[in-house]
This record gives sequence, structure tokens and C-alpha cells, in this order.
Amino acid sequence: MLLWERPSGRETGPEPGTRNPEPGTRNPEPGTRNPEPGTRNPEPGTRNPETGNRKPETGNRKPETGNRKPETGNRKPDFDCDFDWSRFEVMHFFVLIPLLMGLLVSSASAPAQTIYSWTDEDGITHFTDRRPETDREVHIQRAVARPEAMLDIRQAGSEREPLWLFENRTHGPLSIRVDFAEHSNVVSYPELPHVFLLPARAERELVAVGALDARQSWRYRLQTETVPGDPAAMHQPERPYRAPLAPGDSFTIGQAFGGEFSHTEPAAYYAVDIAMPVGTPVHAAREGVVMDVARWFHGAGLDRERHGPRANFVRILHSDGTMAVYAHLDYEGVRVRPGQRVRRGQLIGKSGNTGYSTGPHLHFVIQKNRNMELVSVPFEFEDEDGVSVTPRKGLALSVTGQGAPVP
Repeated sequence: MLLWERPSGRETGPEPGTRNPEPGTRNPEPGTRNPEPGTRNPEPGTRNPETGNRKPETGNRKPETGNRKPETGNRKPDFDCDFDWSRFEVMHFFVLIPLLMGLLVSSASAPAQTIYSWTDEDGITHFTDRRPETDREVHIQRAVARPEAMLDIRQAGSEREPLWLFENRTHGPLSIRVDFAEHSNVVSYPELPHVFLLPARAERELVAVGALDARQSWRYRLQTETVPGDPAAMHQPERPYRAPLAPGDSFTIGQAFGGEFSHTEPAAYYAVDIAMPVGTPVHAAREGVVMDVARWFHGAGLDRERHGPRANFVRILHSDGTMAVYAHLDYEGVRVRPGQRVRRGQLIGKSGNTGYSTGPHLHFVIQKNRNMELVSVPFEFEDEDGVSVTPRKGLALSVTGQGAPVP
């Protein structure tokens, strides 16, 4: 959440007659008249002949209008921030969706990595982030990773004129719902709540907030929630999906659509779990752009609060706006980078046993953003004859040289 409070009074408030804050602008020179008590700011784009005041505007930065189906959601905010006159503190909170069903976290900026150390014949200890070529004993310190929010919010304005910038840290579209958690004597443009679509890696000012009556104290608290993907996406694959395996490999589906153990929520209902040993090559089932990855988690368990968001994964954005998630990958098992374009059948990682998991397997699902909720969609694999095959428990998948699974 974003908390802003401005005390009343001349010392800390705006100069008499100043205009409400507009992004990227400064208060005009003193000398203009204050509005009459009890008056409100006029509609956007019009001026009050007495004061010249008008509602905050977004300036030259063209604001997102939310024409892409503004929608609402009831999930907890995934970002929280407090702001007052003496400090600016950012705190990240995460939507913990079990079984990686939402995967509403990102590792784009996580600095975690593996550290290798060894001592040479002279007694000197060396440290490196690459596995050394030495006959001596090498100690490995695994990275300590934590989930990272996909959305970053930072303050770029002054204390007198707060300006908030929203940054999409992923390589795909991000839907953001912004609302007031509480407010007093404030006006916003656009009116909240509002849903914005922030393009890949974009940073923009989405909301302008100012005092309704500049002579009085004003405060507000913003809350946000984010969902990856464009709500306008439609699942329209050009052909059935390739099994996410290497040619010559054959593995069985242990849990399919609607699996009772963990495929009961909308985000994972149409998912499949393919049992396979740790380190098994995982290949792209469809071409697309790597939207986000997590590679530094290790360990697994059945504590949904703890292990749910701590699985390594690759999320690939398709041309129709849907996203494929390959989850529970091995520690350092990701073989692609965010923003990279991958082709159908390309190696993208190694399977593992990380996050909420009972054993080594690959969790594969196709998802889309629907009404600010991440949901899974049904899909089909392609058999050796190019015929569609609906995934089911016990189905053995294998890939021929042409990349088709054999049922």
C-alpha cells in the first residue's frame, strides 16, 4: 500500500492559491486566490475562473485508460508501502498461491547465485560463482532465494507533490488494479478503482492524486494487486502442444485435469504433472517469449504457505496472450533468460523437485488472465500422427524425432 499524508497549515502545506499537483509540474507562483470555502475542483480539463484549480492530470505521459476490460478482484494486495514526512519505506508482500497455481512472483532482479570455494596448495581460499576446475575439495554454498514481486512502485516526486511510478519487472503484460484503501480530502485521476495494463518492462505514472481542498490536510492509502497477462488474451494455438520432453524420453502423466491432490483451483485445474527424475531435460511445448523465471530455489515440502511460491519455473508468453508455465524445475535448472524468444522443442530447463511437491515431476499448465484472476485453460498434446490427444492420468508421453508424443 502507498500511504501519503499532508498536515494542514502554511508551513507544511502548499502556498495559498497554488494548484493541485499535476504530474511533472510545479506549483505556480504565489499570488493566485484561494477557492471559496466548500467549492470543489472542476471537471478535468476545465478551469475555475476564480482559482485556476483543476483536477490532477497525468501530463504528457499518456495514461492507461483501462479500456482493456477494467475488472476487479478480491485478492490481498501484493505490494505494501508506507510513506510519511520522515521516511520512505518499501515492503513487499506476496500473494501466496499454493502449488504455483498463480506464480505471482518474479525473480527478475534477485541477486542470488551459487558460490564455490576451495583452498589451494598455498592455503589461500578462493571464491567464485563458477564451478572451478580443480582436484581439491570444493565447497558449494547455495543461493538463498526469496520470492520477488512482479510490480515495483517507487516515489519520484517531492514530499509536497508526491509522484508514484509503477514498474512492470516482467517481459510480458501485467494487469494492475489500483484502489484507495482509505482516503480523506483527495481526488484522483482516473477515478479509482481502476485496472491498468502495463506493457513488458514498462514504467509509468498511472494515477495522479491531489488534495480536494488544498487548505486542509489530506491523506490516502493506495492498494494494488497484480495478475500477469492481458485480459483480452484468447487461447488459440495453431496446433496441439508438443510434449515438453526431449526426443527419445518417455514419461507418464501422474496427475491430469482436475486431479484431486492439487489440481482443484482455477489456476491449476487444467494442469498436468509428469513424473520424471531430477535433471530430466524439459523442452518448450510451444514457441514464445520467456516472460519470467525463478532458478534459485531448492528444497520441497507440503507447507503451502512456505513452499507454494518457492518453486523454480519458466513462464513463456505465447502470441495469443496465453502463458505456459513449466514448474518445479531443479536448482539452477533454468536454461533460458527473461526476454529470450524460444522455439517449439527448444531446451528450456531441467526438471526437479522444488516448491510444493511430493516428489520429482514437471508441472505443466497453460494460463490466461480472466477478470483479474489467473486461470488455466484446457489443451491437447499432439501424437505421432499429428492427431490431438487429451491429457489423462496414466497417459505415457514420448517424443519422436519430429517432436510428437506417442500415446
